[in-house]
Amino acid sequence: MFFLSPQIKQHQKNTAGTFLGLIGLSLWLLPINTIWHMFQQPNGFPFRNVYMFSFIAISLAYQVWLTKPWHTPRLIWHSGVIAATLLIIGYLSANLIQFIVKHYFNVRYPFFVSNRYLLWSLIFILLSTCLLTFRQRHLPMLVLALLCLSELVLNFTTALTTAPLGNQPIYAKNYETEARWIKKSRVKTFYRLNSQNSLISRAFREPYNNYNDAALFGFRGISMYSSTLNNQTRTMLLRLGLFSKNDRRISNEGTTSFTNLLLAEQKELSMTTNSYKLTNHPESLGLGFAVNKDLQHVKLVKGDPLLNQNHSLQSMLGNHVNYFQTLTVVQHKKNQTKYGHHYDLQMKVPTNGPLYAYFPNIPVDHVSLHINGRKKRTRIKVTTHANLALGTFKKGQIIHVQLKTPKKLGKITSRFAQLDQSKFQTAATTLRANTLQLQSGWRSHNLKGQIQVPANRTSLFLSIPYDQGWRVRVDHRPIKTYRVMGNLTGVSLKPGQHHVHLTYHVPGLRLGLLISLLSLIMYGITSLLFHRYRKK
Repeated sequence: MFFLSPQIKQHQKNTAGTFLGLIGLSLWLLPINTIWHMFQQPNGFPFRNVYMFSFIAISLAYQVWLTKPWHTPRLIWHSGVIAATLLIIGYLSANLIQFIVKHYFNVRYPFFVSNRYLLWSLIFILLSTCLLTFRQRHLPMLVLALLCLSELVLNFTTALTTAPLGNQPIYAKNYETEARWIKKSRVKTFYRLNSQNSLISRAFREPYNNYNDAALFGFRGISMYSSTLNNQTRTMLLRLGLFSKNDRRISNEGTTSFTNLLLAEQKELSMTTNSYKLTNHPESLGLGFAVNKDLQHVKLVKGDPLLNQNHSLQSMLGNHVNYFQTLTVVQHKKNQTKYGHHYDLQMKVPTNGPLYAYFPNIPVDHVSLHINGRKKRTRIKVTTHANLALGTFKKGQIIHVQLKTPKKLGKITSRFAQLDQSKFQTAATTLRANTLQLQSGWRSHNLKGQIQVPANRTSLFLSIPYDQGWRVRVDHRPIKTYRVMGNLTGVSLKPGQHHVHLTYHVPGLRLGLLISLLSLIMYGITSLLFHRYRKK
């Protein structure tokens, strides 16, 4: 009606049409949608700016309402027919695209609206058109109001029917308990906390994997769920063996002793409503430490995280020591059924230390694994891949592995690796001798510290994701940072004692403020000119 009404001026139609068209394009063209999404490619529910389209459409409809369109029934019926036609074309297009995607791209689940809503929408358009035509009378107006109210209630109810709402009193109570345990676990040094469970999960009717508990309770962690998650950081952690269900999330499921050292994951917390248990990881080295320059050249490969960890630790120390060792198969039985592949193995442990497994081509939740008769389970459901911690074993010990997989594993021994605890502790002790000692009063965006750099390890490794916003000054002189291991931060240093100062400045903040200020000035000038034009 807005664009057909003769009472609406053409320049208003042009302005509204352009604005509405741009918002509509942003729901279709990814580059424009990316602008709405803080210049990051959105993952999941990408068109969150759709409320803008709805708001503009409602405001335009209200402008038409003020022109009293019921005095021209022809306008109402023309508008209704066009709206119904466009709606039918939209549903036909959605069905065609759905057919193409399903049959030619092998997508199992359709992701367009159900066709039954087309009938409801057409009925709503027909009733609205009829009621608007007879607007002068009181009864049609009352029915129109009831129709709008019914639509709002039905839409709201339909949207919330499938939402598994939680229990607020349980959430509030357990939140306070969990916050208290986390507060007691804090120390003044820099560290990351591995929260093994969440008390607030009891308030939900669906699985709650505490991805964002670090942000919720104010501690430093690894897990995160965000549609603007830095994908380079996520990919790096994925290639180190941590669980990532999709591009939007990374979990601390899959950590090892090496990742504890690498990522400063010093503490592990498990809780109940009555008590908590805090485990220290002595191998954690804090925010930063001196490493060999070889670490700059490490490239993490896909599908072999334990090899990546071994290579990374070698590069940090500039040696060729095998910290992760393979097991010797003493007895190997294998059979295949229609349900999958069954492996029955007797394997000899080569050293003392924790044992890990990784299956690159099979999701963890599709694997059944027993070690010495005990089934190994993950803390959360791992629908893709992750390191599996199988326990700590002694040198020469024979372990019994029973494994069921839907696919053939190939060389079975390459799927298991044991960390040599003695060699690893020696490596950790060597690196601990040259760590960054933070000064008291440090903050997350302003860190100062001292480090003694040896001649054979002249790079400072920082367990901070690489970001252009970080500025580093060494002995009061600015120095450039670089990426290591995919997306962590490295700084080149000379041998000797150094004072290191890290500050974080939001990239683009000054430019953004300048653009906003210029836009505000332009808006003020335009408003002033428009006001003078209206006076004339």
